[in-house]
Amino acid sequence: MQLLVFQFQKEVFISMQEKLIFNPKKCGGAGECVEVCHNNVWDWQEVEVSIFGLTVKKKIPYPKNQENCTLCGNCVRICPTGAVKFKNGGKY
Repeated sequence: MQLLVFQFQKEVFISMQEKLIFNPKKCGGAGECVEVCHNNVWDWQEVEVSIFGLTVKKKIPYPKNQENCTLCGNCVRICPTGAVKFKNGGKY
């Protein structure tokens, strides 16, 4: 089992226009959210990850196109780590 520690400028990505809260520190990077999104909200972003003191680059999902989000809830439901939530406690 590997312990991944993500190094980010911000812990949670959110703005007034965004519909989702994404916490990259919780993200395991498997990309289930990318697979289930039919609206092209999710894309891959390269980040630096520290693994046992070694820094490497890795791609993780990122809600880049939130204006396309219809609040269907597919990404929220499928995320095994709870890294994705609706901004205002939205329901799906």
